[in-house]
Amino acid sequence: MTGDRPRDEAPSATTPGGLGDLTPTVQAYLMAAHHLEAAGQSVTPGALADRLGASPSSVTEGVRKLAAMGLARHRPYAPVELTDAGRSFAVAMVRRHRILETFLARCLDYPWDEVHAEADALEHVVSDRFVDALDGFLD
Repeated sequence: MTGDRPRDEAPSATTPGGLGDLTPTVQAYLMAAHHLEAAGQSVTPGALADRLGASPSSVTEGVRKLAAMGLARHRPYAPVELTDAGRSFAVAMVRRHRILETFLARCLDYPWDEVHAEADALEHVVSDRFVDALDGFLD
């Protein structure tokens, strides 16, 4: 991880190298890789392309970018591996997404079949302070 942040502390949009420094595309790649890992699937460029609805060539370039940023490791013909930093960012994004989904459903009466798309749009623009406040509000 970057800076003096403890290893188990989630990345922040307000700290150097935090979520706010990652583009929505990089965030999407990290979340997709994390979801594949959590499902016990191999994180291959092809699996990422399927999950993201992207072309294999653009995913190959995206994986190179993740590796250059120190968020993933990839060798030719081998699965992509998230680094500790990449996994921490992915977990922070999943937390953010789930808190937003819960707020939309519980407090704004969004139907569950609509909360995912709305949370996808919001998760890239809300601050950590807002998400933490929602988390406290939702208990």
